[in-house]
Amino acid sequence: MQRFGWDRKNDAFVFTMKGDIPVHVSWTFAIPAVLPFLHEWSRRPQVALTHTVIFAALLFLSVFLHELAHVWAARRRGIGTQRIDLYLFGG
Repeated sequence: MQRFGWDRKNDAFVFTMKGDIPVHVSWTFAIPAVLPFLHEWSRRPQVALTHTVIFAALLFLSVFLHELAHVWAARRRGIGTQRIDLYLFGG
């Protein structure tokens, strides 16, 4: 599938929601986590990895829940959902 000018075939399949909605994560989703890590590593390397893991988990969870709300709203209106894609700009 191609969207926004790049090929999305290299997205990582993460898991399936309720057996019928696959969740895919693009490598670009890591950019908002890696950049703060590099900045914090230069200032406080002893806690940079811990903070980055917490930040990345919260970022993933918040974007995923947001996209899941879109799926829920679409299904309430009878619109089918094929997959959830998470990438740099959200999902």
